[in-house]
Amino acid sequence: MWDQVKEYFTVIFAQGFWWAKKGKTATEWVQENKTALLIILGIIALVLALVYIPRRGY
Repeated sequence: MWDQVKEYFTVIFAQGFWWAKKGKTATEWVQENKTALLIILGIIALVLALVYIPRRGY
């Protein structure tokens, strides 16, 4: 079992290392995906507002 766990984490770290070398920097990724990130943040803000703002009439 421990061999499988070790192999799993080795693959994960290898993929992360490859992405860091071949992939774009985080700032470039954010610039390219700014619209999608703003939509996701807006949905999260809306859900939090609906959950935490007390409703009237209760």
